Amino acid sequence: MKPTIYGRKSFGKINPFEEVGDENFKGFFGKIKRASGDFSEGVKVSSRFSCLYNDLEHNNLGQSYFIMFDITRQMCIGFMIVFFFNLPIVALGVINFINFEMLIFLVFIRPLKEKINLIHTGVNEFCVNVSCWSAFSLALMQTLEMGDADLKMNVGWLM
Repeated sequence: MKPTIYGRKSFGKINPFEEVGDENFKGFFGKIKRASGDFSEGVKVSSRFSCLYNDLEHNNLGQSYFIMFDITRQMCIGFMIVFFFNLPIVALGVINFINFEMLIFLVFIRPLKEKINLIHTGVNEFCVNVSCWSAFSLALMQTLEMGDADLKMNVGWLM
């Protein structure tokens, strides 16, 4: 093992300061490509993060960063639940707005390559929207003290 420039020895798979013997895989990125799997000639090199971008179109920025937008949306939903714990109508209103934006994003940007994956994700987002709007209507009925028990049960079953 060769010491790195920091005087420490590298015990991991990838040492960015050690040269690789193969001409196609030099330096740090060559070691990452070699460690990631299939590096035969004529085959595109896959990486361990390929699940984040393999199934996405890359025609524009929105398509390329769809996963990051989705993860950010999920984090915002969690923050809304925590920050507006005592104000469920406000939290559910913001969550409904965020979910509706994501559904519109899916319809107009179409970030997925396969049509079946796009349809599956769209149906999932539609179900999430119906569920969130049902929860919002239940919270609104509870706050305004309107609706009988049967109506609330029917909205609950819709959810």
